[in-house]
Amino acid sequence: MLCAVEFAPLQVLVANEEGRAWIADFTEDNEVPEWTQVPDMETGRELMACGAAPSPSGGIDIMAIGGRVVGEFMSTVEVFNTNTRVRRKSALKEHFQCSNLHSFVQRWSPGPDLPFPLAQSTYIPYRDSVLLVGGVDSDIDSPFLITFDTGAQDWVVLR
Repeated sequence: MLCAVEFAPLQVLVANEEGRAWIADFTEDNEVPEWTQVPDMETGRELMACGAAPSPSGGIDIMAIGGRVVGEFMSTVEVFNTNTRVRRKSALKEHFQCSNLHSFVQRWSPGPDLPFPLAQSTYIPYRDSVLLVGGVDSDIDSPFLITFDTGAQDWVVLR
């Protein structure tokens, strides 16, 4: 099962249950996107929810939320910030004899855990945040609505 999040006009991040992720860049002139693989998530997960919210550090935080790993329901969240870049020396540096050639890699990092394990919840854009509706925990339907408070960087159970 895939999850997909539009985080900017004509840009979508797609992740699969194995933890692999790609960014699709669409152009107005071309219906076929240009695909760029990004680093894998730390934990592949099935039945996850995905959402996007503004990051306090700038850019957009794309979240892989909850899900299930080998039958175990998860409360963990992984975050991919669209502005996070890790600088590293490029292998092309020696080839071109340049002193300032670097490559930049975006990465996933741990986010705030959900208040309880949850899979199969539905993500709905809500103001500048994420609203999770329903889902299951240990095969019991969840009656809760959960939102992500971008100021406090934490999840809030609304009902």
